[in-house]
Amino acid sequence: MRHILLVEEDRERVAMARDALSRERVLNTVHNVPDGASALAFLRREGVYAEAPRPHVILCNGLEPGHPENSLIAEIKQDHKLRTIPLAVLTASETDQDVWAAYQQHANCYVVKPKESAAYQEAVTAVSRFWLSVAVLPPDDAGAR
Repeated sequence: MRHILLVEEDRERVAMARDALSRERVLNTVHNVPDGASALAFLRREGVYAEAPRPHVILCNGLEPGHPENSLIAEIKQDHKLRTIPLAVLTASETDQDVWAAYQQHANCYVVKPKESAAYQEAVTAVSRFWLSVAVLPPDDAGAR
């Protein structure tokens, strides 16, 4: 079972991502949190997330205008227990400045979210498929928690 943490507040996007990922051959569970603070609580198993599993990949709606989640990338990548979790930024922003900022904070990839739902689902599927089926990830217990 693979666990995906989806940091996304838009319920329609969450539903589209869940639908797309439910069709994948790799058995997975999508855990959704709406924002960076909730993502950190989930990852650190705090409060209501005390029993949360360690995700195999994080899909982060990280650089939307007015969102502080770009600091989420840095917080995750600076935490020695979390930094090995692949973090994919899925955002509407196409600016060079935002792309640069995400990679400077050590995001593993940056994907501009397509506006059309089918294209969005394809993007989510492609990113997840790469990290869960193609890339070799460290073992779940490799100093993670």
